[in-house]
Amino acid sequence: MTAEECPYHPTTLTDSSFNERATIAWKSKELTLDQVSKKINSGSNVYIGSTACTPDAILNAMVDDYKLADLRVVQMIPGGTLPHMSQTVDRFRTCSFFSYRKTAYYKKSGGRESLADYTPISIASIPRLLEQKKLPVDVAIIKCTPPHKGFISLGIGVEHTHDFMRSASVVIAEVNSHMPWTEGKSKILASEVDWWVRHDEPMPTTEKLWPDLVKVMTKGDPQKNVEEKMARNVINLVDDGATIKFGWSPLTFSIFPFLKERKNLGLHTDVMTD
Repeated sequence: MTAEECPYHPTTLTDSSFNERATIAWKSKELTLDQVSKKINSGSNVYIGSTACTPDAILNAMVDDYKLADLRVVQMIPGGTLPHMSQTVDRFRTCSFFSYRKTAYYKKSGGRESLADYTPISIASIPRLLEQKKLPVDVAIIKCTPPHKGFISLGIGVEHTHDFMRSASVVIAEVNSHMPWTEGKSKILASEVDWWVRHDEPMPTTEKLWPDLVKVMTKGDPQKNVEEKMARNVINLVDDGATIKFGWSPLTFSIFPFLKERKNLGLHTDVMTD
């Protein structure tokens, strides 16, 4: 069905009738957390949002349903509590496109990295791999805003979430009123969501997403002192007016405070937060 053929598409309705029919259609898709795992079949390839857009409430519901097994969870950038990571691989096997050790310092007890599969990949290749079915996805679980005039916003989860949604047979949304509304490609029709649950909680901070990384950055840590000295050496190589790009590492965070010593800097980055 094309967007224009959709009975809830804004181009086919007046404002009042669109809002009314879109609201009725949206309400009919609401689930409780006890019901959501029933919409996911064992053996599915499941995409989940990244970092602060990780649908923690739905993940907890999936973990609690012991009938679910043989799930492959695909996540671009891990972060947060990630309850499925404590499960055996015959229940949940996780694949990430960014290494935990390099990005999140997420480790399970015993000091071992709990990542099952790591796929080094260019982020620009993901839409093509989805289109060619080389990256299979059956269910997309996202976090989004409540609907407004027939639309939802993916907020800060705009990496390739919409591409995964289009490739999935089932789209489940964790609706959170704390998710900021963003425009552009993050604004999509609410009709693209098959099922949704309401779970309002503040968006997680860096401290909650990557506690081990924050610990490394804490002042007084011996490693922190070494990284500050390294950052001082690095900033001496940066001239006024330079264009810089940041990667993912504790050293990157150590460099930030020294940037105030430079002027007219340009920024080129695929990752930008406050």
